Amino acid sequence: MTICRVTGDVKNPLAPITIRLNELAVYLTRAGTVVPGPTGGCRRSTPPDDGGSPPAITQPNQPETIVVDTTPNTVVTATGAGVKASTKSNKAGKAKLKIKAKKKGIITVRADGGRVVKRIGVASPSRSGANLTG
Repeated sequence: MTICRVTGDVKNPLAPITIRLNELAVYLTRAGTVVPGPTGGCRRSTPPDDGGSPPAITQPNQPETIVVDTTPNTVVTATGAGVKASTKSNKAGKAKLKIKAKKKGIITVRADGGRVVKRIGVASPSRSGANLTG
C-alpha cells in the first residue's frame, strides 16, 4: 500500500512511501502521515506563500467560510485573531473551514506540512470622515 509522508520541504511537501499492510499501524502513530495516498500520487510541488501578497480582509465577528484545495485526508487549520479552527480535507482534497474572528489581527490558514495557504487580515470597519468637523 502507498501512503504519503510530510517532508517539511516547501518544493516537495509530501513523499510517497510503499509499505506492507502490517506496518500501517506504526505509520498511523506518526504525525504527518496521509492515508491512503491520493490516487493521483502525493503532491510534488506547491507554490510557496512568499508573504508578498496582501491578505484578504474581514471584520471581527464576521462569519467566513474558507475553502482550501490540498491533499486528501489532510488536516487544515486556521489560527490568529481569536480563531482556532481545524478540519480534515475530503477524499477529493477539499477542506471547508468556518471561522469567525474575535479581534483584530491576522488569521493564518495552513494545510499539508504546515504550508501557509491563505492569510486573512481582521480590521475594524473604517469610518471615513467620522472625526471631521465643519
